[in-house]
Amino acid sequence: MRQQQGSKDLQKLYDEDPTSAARLDYQLREQNRQIEDMKSKAQEAYRKQYDEYLETQKSLAAAKIPEYSDPNKADQFKTNMRTTLRGYGFSDPEIGNLADHRFLMVIKDAMSYKSIKDKKPIAQKKVANAPKVVKAGVAKSSPSSGREQIRNKISRLKKTGHLREAQDAIRDMINLKSQQKR
Repeated sequence: MRQQQGSKDLQKLYDEDPTSAARLDYQLREQNRQIEDMKSKAQEAYRKQYDEYLETQKSLAAAKIPEYSDPNKADQFKTNMRTTLRGYGFSDPEIGNLADHRFLMVIKDAMSYKSIKDKKPIAQKKVANAPKVVKAGVAKSSPSSGREQIRNKISRLKKTGHLREAQDAIRDMINLKSQQKR
């Protein structure tokens, strides 16, 4: 809107005073050129600063992440990183914009955690299929443990004197005798 108004004013000025209009037109063009020069210099400075930042981040990542600096493992690491991030819903442009080495460290930890988590069910299956552990020593036989129960019930009977305790002790003695005959 302003440009339309400005161009109308400039046209009017050309009609009234062509020399002043030409001078003003030149000044406007010169200002626009200076503005464009400043924009391009600012963009160049930003690009240079960003390139320096990227180089710094690359060197920090190489120092802190061994897989990133090893030429043999770097391609595999980057592929796994990209796959992991896609699994979390990141798009390729978003992945390409990751520049901070700290993000790479977090991604590496996430990949390690995920691989450990994926291997965990195998270890649990191995534990589930493991044979029962037997303690060293002589196994208790059932008659001796039965006699021990009877002794405990008789001692309880001596302490309490209840008829119920006597009945339980006698019943256990009869059951033990019938088991031994078999």
